[in-house]
Amino acid sequence: MGDLPAMAAHRYGDKTAFVGLGGEQSFAELDTESRRVANVLLDAGVAAGERVGLLIPNTLQFPSAYFGAIKAGTVPIPLNLRMDPETLVFVLEDGDVDYLIASPLLADEAKRLSRAADVETTFIPGVSDHGCINYSHAIAAASADLDRPERAFDDVACQPYTEWNYWKAQRGVTHPRKPSHDDRILRFGGLALDPDDTGLLVLPLFHVYAMNALMGTFLYTGATMILQPQPEAEPMLNAIQEHSITHFAGVPAMYTMMFREYRDSPLDYDLSSQRTPSVRLRRLRIRPDAKSKPRGTFQ
Repeated sequence: MGDLPAMAAHRYGDKTAFVGLGGEQSFAELDTESRRVANVLLDAGVAAGERVGLLIPNTLQFPSAYFGAIKAGTVPIPLNLRMDPETLVFVLEDGDVDYLIASPLLADEAKRLSRAADVETTFIPGVSDHGCINYSHAIAAASADLDRPERAFDDVACQPYTEWNYWKAQRGVTHPRKPSHDDRILRFGGLALDPDDTGLLVLPLFHVYAMNALMGTFLYTGATMILQPQPEAEPMLNAIQEHSITHFAGVPAMYTMMFREYRDSPLDYDLSSQRTPSVRLRRLRIRPDAKSKPRGTFQ
C-alpha cells in the first residue's frame, strides 16, 4: 500500500495527481510529501504498528497523510467526519490512537477530541498551542529521505471504521499492507482507466471504498483526481464541466441532487465528458420485523 505513491511517481512524475482546495499536487510531489510525513511521525516517536488517527476531509492533505502513515509502518485510522463527538472518542479509544493528524478546517474539533480521548500528540497545520505540533512546519523541516521500518505484507495497513451505524458492534476492519488485485483495481467496477482520465472524488476518503478502491485505482493508473469535500449539486456539476470529468463514482443521493439541479438548468452545464458514472450501494439490511421487503438486494 505504501508503495503506491512511489510507483505512481516513477511512472507519471510531474503529471497532476490531485486537484483540491487551494491548488494541485503531482504524483512526484505526493510521493515526496508522504515520505516527509512518515519522517515527521517517526521523529515524534511513533512505533511500527501504532495507530494514527486522521481527521481530514477530501483535501490535498489527506493522501500524503494516509500514505505517509503507512510508509512509517503505522496504521492510519481515518475518522468518519459524520460521526458525533461521542462516537469519534470511542473510535480513538477503541483504536488505541495516540497520534492524530487533523485538518486546519477541523482544528477546534481535533483539540476537543484529543483531550477527551487522551491522544498523546496532535498535528494540525498552522497550530502549535495546547500541546499541538504545527504540522506544516514539521513537514517543511522533515527529510524526504526515508529509512522505512520493516513490515510484513500481511501486517495491518489501515483500520477504517466505515460502518458508523454499527460502530459498537465490532472493532474497525483491518486491511493488509499488500492490497489484493480486487481491492486495488476491480472494486472500481472494472473500469478501464488510463492517464488521460479525470475523476471527481466526492465520496469521503475516510470510507474504505473511496480511500483504497478509488484513490488507489487512480494512483495505479495515473488518472487525475478532483477532490471535493462536500457533496453539493452545483459544485459537482461545475467540476464535471470545468475539469472534463470522465469518471464519477457516487451514491444514489448524489445523483439525485445533481439530476434535480441539472433538470432545472440544463443549459448551464456541459456534461459531455462523462464516460462512465458508477453507483456505490451497500447490500440492503432487512429488519426481521419489517412489514414489507424489497424484491431484491443491490450491491
